[in-house]
Amino acid sequence: MQLSAEVIDLPARFFILLLISIFTYRKKYLDGKGVFTAFIVGALIIYSGGWAFFILLFIFMIVGSILTKIAGKKFIDWTSYFNSNGLRSWKSVLANGFWPMYSAIIYSIYPDTYRMYAIFFFLGSLTSMMSDTVSTEVGMYLGGTPVLITNPKVHVPKGYSGGVTLIGLLGGFISAILFSYLSAVLLGIFSIYDVYILISAGFIGSIIDSVLGATVQAKYRCKLCGSVIETRYHCGEEAELVKGFEPLDNHVINFISSLAGGVLAVTFYSLLH
Repeated sequence: MQLSAEVIDLPARFFILLLISIFTYRKKYLDGKGVFTAFIVGALIIYSGGWAFFILLFIFMIVGSILTKIAGKKFIDWTSYFNSNGLRSWKSVLANGFWPMYSAIIYSIYPDTYRMYAIFFFLGSLTSMMSDTVSTEVGMYLGGTPVLITNPKVHVPKGYSGGVTLIGLLGGFISAILFSYLSAVLLGIFSIYDVYILISAGFIGSIIDSVLGATVQAKYRCKLCGSVIETRYHCGEEAELVKGFEPLDNHVINFISSLAGGVLAVTFYSLLH
């Protein structure tokens, strides 16, 4: 009796997810809860959207994790600034993975009616996150002193949300181009204008992330050491809010900008088709 390809493929997907989860945990790209959350998000994407959706998500995750470790290890004091050990948490996984997961599920439920909209939402969201991540990490590693995106006359520390460098922005734009072309190949998008849609939506989404980071994201000052941080507690004490709005931390901003990238891609696609 021969097993069908589908019967073999289903456990193969689970096995691949399991291997990747072990790999990311051993490499310390994610903490324990982050690995578990990523496994759930990855499972929903690979079983709903298929291999192409999952491969693109995996590429983003690996590129982002490697760049964060390289740049963060050299330039950022994670414990001081983010009150963390530099590992991505379950909040980070959801902030970056929720909208791709959502669009993959929609793609599975409505394969005919909303197929292209789901694809472009998925790719716009993911390209936005890729562009933002590369822009941030390349800027920290290769760029000079960042400036506030809303006021280039104001210099800010490396890693400061809303801070940008020219080389970082260029890196983000190039990553949006490369990722958009790769996405087009994997998902069979043959129109050059559709690729331009993904590039535009992704890069604009990353800019939105920086603008929100500079204007509404919560910033705190430690009452004991005086450090400007992005978490509510520091040195064992509650810090003072000095800018932005308390609920809007880095994870919420990433969640919003990921949504913006998806919405922009769908909007541009609707206008051109």
